Amino acid sequence: MLLNYLLLLDTDKIKEYVFASSKLKEIRGASMLLETLNVEKTKKVILDYFGFSENKLEENDKFRIIYLDGGSGKVEFAEEEDAKNCGELIEGLYRKWTNSASISWEVVELNHDAYYESVSKGEFKLRQKKQAGRSYGQNKHLGIIYRCSHSGYEMVEDIQQEFYEVNKVEQKYKTLSKRNETEVPFAKISPSSVIKQAFYDEYKEVSSPIRENLAEIYNDSFEWPKQLSVIGKAAGNNEIGLLYFDGNSMNKLLKKIKTSEGYREFSKHLKNCIRKSVIDTIIKLYPTTDSFPLLVNNDEGTDDSDKVNVLPIELILTAGDDLIVAVPSNKAMEFASSFLRKFAIYSKETFKYQREIDPNWRGLTMSAGVAIAKASFPIKYLVPLAEQLLRSAKKKNYELKLDGVTDAEELSTLDYTVVSMSSNPDLNSIRSQQLRRSTKDGEYLLTKRPYTLTQWQQLQNVIESMKEHKLPSSKIKAFYHLHFLEEWEANYYYGKYIGNLSDDLREDFKELYKILYEGQSAESLWVNENDYDSSPLIDAFEIYRYLEGGNRQWQTS
Repeated sequence: MLLNYLLLLDTDKIKEYVFASSKLKEIRGASMLLETLNVEKTKKVILDYFGFSENKLEENDKFRIIYLDGGSGKVEFAEEEDAKNCGELIEGLYRKWTNSASISWEVVELNHDAYYESVSKGEFKLRQKKQAGRSYGQNKHLGIIYRCSHSGYEMVEDIQQEFYEVNKVEQKYKTLSKRNETEVPFAKISPSSVIKQAFYDEYKEVSSPIRENLAEIYNDSFEWPKQLSVIGKAAGNNEIGLLYFDGNSMNKLLKKIKTSEGYREFSKHLKNCIRKSVIDTIIKLYPTTDSFPLLVNNDEGTDDSDKVNVLPIELILTAGDDLIVAVPSNKAMEFASSFLRKFAIYSKETFKYQREIDPNWRGLTMSAGVAIAKASFPIKYLVPLAEQLLRSAKKKNYELKLDGVTDAEELSTLDYTVVSMSSNPDLNSIRSQQLRRSTKDGEYLLTKRPYTLTQWQQLQNVIESMKEHKLPSSKIKAFYHLHFLEEWEANYYYGKYIGNLSDDLREDFKELYKILYEGQSAESLWVNENDYDSSPLIDAFEIYRYLEGGNRQWQTS
């Protein structure tokens, strides 16, 4: 039976809600809560609306769930009124459970002869609604307003315990409360923060499919990190890598899908590709529990001293083809490159039927942004930086496609940076002010980023070879400072420094230039590229200490 109305759902500002606080328990709680609302609770609203008690029911003659995942969803209905009523109920559900998050929805009539066009129309109207914003009226508190000590911007107010369905909210509120007669009569944290922590405490034993798979693989003999600082300690330098992945040109494939069943199958296969790629990548980084770091793994505010095996990876957010992961800084680039490669392989195999439609189709690819910083760096600033790096990588993917590139490893792209400042970093400022120079002699670019996966794997080989051949840190500093001298002076000292290196290290430098400049030698620091000169050395040196020593053969990994 054809159902003629489509309800489109999309959670508003997911990242702002999940990363409002840098406390891992609240980040996890927020992510788990949104996932529960998006999948379990939204489905329950629809079933309850029609009076069905069977929670595994996905469709009947009144509705069909196409997918509910990653903060969004599409559900077909027989009647427009039913679709709108369910949209309103789901919107109220989000307000009730989260206090500060919201979901936007839109209903469109379906033309089954032009299914993608109907979906696109709905998505356009949904974007318009999201961009228009919303208001829920004047805040009930007039007078003194206290800001949340966790997020820094949400308003503190007294918890109305009966407002929420999570049993531990009231208990958590009392635990977190610092109230006394001389201060405000409630905790100096927002209801949103309380709910996130309470939800995590209530449902922390409920695992995602990825966590369940890993628990089975490693026989449950490990703990997940309880704070971001634990992930930093696993690296030995108290630094983490925040990785942001997103699919490239997914809409091109979606345009070819003609039915709701096609959308459903695509969503299921995509999720499975991501799951398998994540699990394979983690196993590559940590083959057995013997490879897990032994760390003190405390909740914040506790003083436990026993060390345990910790799998120092946090899958923070999975939303459709988006994935955000926190890993130890010395594993960040290996996780990124391994995941990109495995996803390209799995998607090529999983969606191979697309070649019957388009003989030139070569599979799906992803891009990645990698931001490395101290574990104490506010994650609400680190996530936008990783997203900027992701956009930079996706731009390169787009440019490569315009040039006719079709190879999956060439179209999988990544960009990275190491945060050395304490303030809110901006990628455009970093690249234009710190990694670009203008002099009377011309323009100089101090970076070749972003990279294709193939380029990065070759670059990583060279860096690891430099580490194996023991490039002195004093030489790294000396080469770095050359980029800020006059060109003639920089090239003079560059030749001098190269001459003082061992034969093996000189070959490493030659290989570095050869990889990025199509066979160019390493005779001078700068290489002319049309309107500017550039150098690859800072790219290598910036990430140098975050890679392991020793060469590897990528083609067999």
